[in-house]
Amino acid sequence: MKNFFTPKVKEAVIKRINDLTPESKREWGVMSVTQMFCHLSDQIKLALGIRQSPLEGPAIFKTQLGIFLALYVVPWKKGESSPTVMDKDKKGTPSKGFDVDKAELINLLNQLFHSKEGSLHSHPFFGRFTKKQWGRMIAKHTNHHLRQFGV
Repeated sequence: MKNFFTPKVKEAVIKRINDLTPESKREWGVMSVTQMFCHLSDQIKLALGIRQSPLEGPAIFKTQLGIFLALYVVPWKKGESSPTVMDKDKKGTPSKGFDVDKAELINLLNQLFHSKEGSLHSHPFFGRFTKKQWGRMIAKHTNHHLRQFGV
């Protein structure tokens, strides 16, 4: 299973982000490419403690079984709900424009890559993650949305 904290995975994620353009079209869902950048950035801001959120979502997500299933077993469906703080129609960060949003996402990914074990914060759906679990979440989440835009 891919983990964002593997250098080759991080480099591949950033290359895919750099392959996107303002004209990139989604293959499903409702987000624009800039909204997707903000959505991914919001999750990283949660991990880094830049944004906070109360716990929400199903109780099963907060168990070791729920975390394992979400990270390693169950494929993510298109159109799944997001934590409120990451939802573009609720409390998600609004876009500041393609270049600004893209640069911020890449900057946040680099900050996250260099984070220390034990320094990362809770996820709104899953609660406390280890660095390895955050790495798997970021790899799976970014892959899901980059595939949404064909990269």
